[in-house]
Amino acid sequence: MAVRTPAPTLTILNRSGAVIRQIPIPGFPDGVAFHLDPDFVVTNNNDGTIFRFDFPDNDFTKTPVQTVLASGGFRGDLTQVGADSCLYAAQNGTRFADGTVSAANSVVRICPNFVPPPGVSVPFAEFEIRDLDIRRAFDGDDDRDDRRGFTLTGEFKQGAKSTGIDPVHQVVTLNVGNFPALIPAGSFREEGFRHFVFRGNIDGVYLDFHITEHHGDRDDRDHKNPEYSFAVKARGVDLTSLTSPVAVSLSIGQNTGMTEVRR
Repeated sequence: MAVRTPAPTLTILNRSGAVIRQIPIPGFPDGVAFHLDPDFVVTNNNDGTIFRFDFPDNDFTKTPVQTVLASGGFRGDLTQVGADSCLYAAQNGTRFADGTVSAANSVVRICPNFVPPPGVSVPFAEFEIRDLDIRRAFDGDDDRDDRRGFTLTGEFKQGAKSTGIDPVHQVVTLNVGNFPALIPAGSFREEGFRHFVFRGNIDGVYLDFHITEHHGDRDDRDHKNPEYSFAVKARGVDLTSLTSPVAVSLSIGQNTGMTEVRR
């Protein structure tokens, strides 16, 4: 968190909101953003600089190494990170590539590997539905609503801009046609290495939902863009009135994919 009074500091808070470290900054910080691979923090400052903070072992309780990432700019203000994982830093002035200077406000774009905030979606590199059966009946063949349901299988690949897929700690949202299921963070459990399972009721519909990362040896798998499969069995919802094509979307935290399935 950027703090300007009583003294300009980068203030580190824990999850409960308690202050664990205050780092003096001479440039009056305003915007703050996080970078991955390598891991560091940046501040956009009022004196026309952008500072970089490298925390030893990525431990925010330790004293960081502070360096100047950029200088010679204008009064810096707020920052934001887009879905492209680029930093957008506001400047109270503009300097063009030919050296021309204008008093007009501007936004400087710095890429890549910055962390988007919650609410900014990052598309899967690949998203495919293998099979969708919306006429599935469970525990019998009659037309009782509680026996109607669907089965769904598919695959996806983590996007290059993603900061990670973690169903245990992220909200998972599945949409099949007009059926939505929002599964709160903390609902999935890891059963075995990188195999995530949710079994339970969402708005009266029972879901048996599996998400599995595919890998060989742990040291050999692609940590940057791993591939996943998923399988869903839903009971207690009737989707037989859906017409082709059926829209299917899946979101895990900021990671999302959408496609259409023809039946």
